[in-house]
Amino acid sequence: QQQQQQQQQQQQQQQQQQQQQQQQPPYSPQPSFQQSPHPYPPQQSYSSPQNQSPPQVPKACSSSSPADTSGVQKQLPLEIVLACTLEELFQGEDKVISFKKSIYDNEHRVVSTVGKFLDLKVAPGWKNGTKITFNGEGDVYPGFPPSDVVVTIKELPHPVFRRDRNNLLHTRKVTLQEALCGTFFSITHLDGQSVDIWVDTVIHPKYQRVIPGRGFRSSRSNEYGNLIIDFEILFPVSLSPEEQGELAAGPLSRCNYNLDENFES
Repeated sequence: QQQQQQQQQQQQQQQQQQQQQQQQPPYSPQPSFQQSPHPYPPQQSYSSPQNQSPPQVPKACSSSSPADTSGVQKQLPLEIVLACTLEELFQGEDKVISFKKSIYDNEHRVVSTVGKFLDLKVAPGWKNGTKITFNGEGDVYPGFPPSDVVVTIKELPHPVFRRDRNNLLHTRKVTLQEALCGTFFSITHLDGQSVDIWVDTVIHPKYQRVIPGRGFRSSRSNEYGNLIIDFEILFPVSLSPEEQGELAAGPLSRCNYNLDENFES
């Protein structure tokens, strides 16, 4: 009887174990994750929130600085164009440059865009195309030094003046009478001062009036260019036969003319 009881108990235990096994879900092994040794994982292993693309690796270039012999790869700089008037380039001006830069967040593995401001003092004499570099003020990505910000000066057109290197140019329209008999006029300079011009000689098509030292200051030698005035002579639209006869018989018939094509005095 004892043996029968033991056998019954063993059968009951086996039945209970079978029931427990049937109730448990099938075993599935958990995947193993291995952390990337590089702080900036490749794009194919990048995990980002919905509707957000993975950060783009910045373009790189070799260091172009002659003094930098480290050979470290640098990001391409942020290029900013700064428009300046002739008045600002003549006298100098304090400017505030606003732009956006990208910063990579290692913790969340996302790229954020932040606003940035830089103070720039435009020096008198800077020219169109002058470049100013702010080292390390640009985008920040792992594996590269922060990129530079390169500001390029763009000279805006002026309604009165033009620029030729350090010379300031102006074209003045005069009538034929003023060209023959002389004229007086004033020009408001880029610094706001009035420049008086008196011409008491004949103004021919190649005539120029040069005012020394009233041009732009050289940013290298601190010497000043000139203010050069060209003239555009306005002729009468028409003359009556009587007026033509008076001119032909008047002083014009007794004037001396220079027939040299290269005459520029």
